[in-house]
Amino acid sequence: MGCIPDQILWNHPNQHSGTDRYYRAWKKGFKIRVALDDYLLKGGFVFQAKKLSAEENKELQDQPNTVVGKETKIEGRTTLHIDEDSDWLPPYIRGLHFIHYTHLAELFGIGLSNGKIKSINDFKKYVCPFTILSKGDKDEINAIVEKEEYLRKTKYKFIGCDIDFLADIFKKDRNALLSGLAKSDGFPINQIMQGIAYIYAATTKSKIKGKRVLGNYNDLINENIDEIKKLKIKVGLPNRGTCLLIEGDFFSCLVGYVNDDFNEKLISKDGVRLRVRQPMFEECIILEKRK
Repeated sequence: MGCIPDQILWNHPNQHSGTDRYYRAWKKGFKIRVALDDYLLKGGFVFQAKKLSAEENKELQDQPNTVVGKETKIEGRTTLHIDEDSDWLPPYIRGLHFIHYTHLAELFGIGLSNGKIKSINDFKKYVCPFTILSKGDKDEINAIVEKEEYLRKTKYKFIGCDIDFLADIFKKDRNALLSGLAKSDGFPINQIMQGIAYIYAATTKSKIKGKRVLGNYNDLINENIDEIKKLKIKVGLPNRGTCLLIEGDFFSCLVGYVNDDFNEKLISKDGVRLRVRQPMFEECIILEKRK
C-alpha cells in the first residue's frame, strides 16, 4: 500500500501472549495497523463508504495521525512462552524470542525500529523466563505448578494479603519490585495488583470478561478494597526466585520473578536472533534471605 505500518501484530506467541507463558490460544493470525493520515494520503480505499468514514474520523482529530517522524518505543518485558519451540512455527523463527513487533521485523530486514533493536545490548531488561502473569481457577493454576518442574519444586510460605500495604506501595511506585533480595529484583507490584483485581472480579463475577478485568484494575481495587479484604486472599512467597502464588477460594494467579542478572545467564544472541532458555530449579535464586 506504500504505507509504513504503525504496528504489526505477528502471529507469534510473544505477540499474542506476551505476559502469559501458558496461554495456548495465541494462534490468532496477523494484524497490520496503519496511521489514518498515511492511509488517506495513499488513497488505498476500495469502498467509497470506508473512504468517507475515514475522512469523517479525520475531521474529529486534533492532531496529525501519522508514523512519519514517530519514535519507536520498546518497553516492558515478554515472557518465555511454552510454544516458542512449537513445530507450528516456521523453522527460521522457531526457538527465537522477540521482545517487540519491530524485533521480528528487523529479522526480516524490514527495519521498523530505527535501528533500536540492532543497538540493544541489554535484552535482559526486556524478557522474563517465567510467566509474567498467569490467571485462572485454582485447578488450572495448580495443574501449571505440577507440570512446571521449577514450580513443582518451589516451597511456598503463605501469608495474608495486606491489600492496604500493597495499594500504598503501588501508589508510590507502580514499577516497584517486592520480596526480592534488593530493590532491583523481585515480583512486580503492578502484576500483583492485576492478579488481585482478577481474583476479586472472577469471584464476584463483576467487571470481567473471560480472564480479562474490564476497566482500570487499580480503580477496581480502590473502589472495592473492603470487599477484597473479606475474600481473605493468600500470598505464597516462594523460597526461590520462580513465581509468586496468589490464591483466593476459587481463583489463583502466578506472578513471575524479575532479576536482570539472572536473565542474562539464560540469554544467547546472534545479531538480532535472541534465544532464552528455560531455567532449572537448581539455578533459580534462593530468596530465603530476602530483606
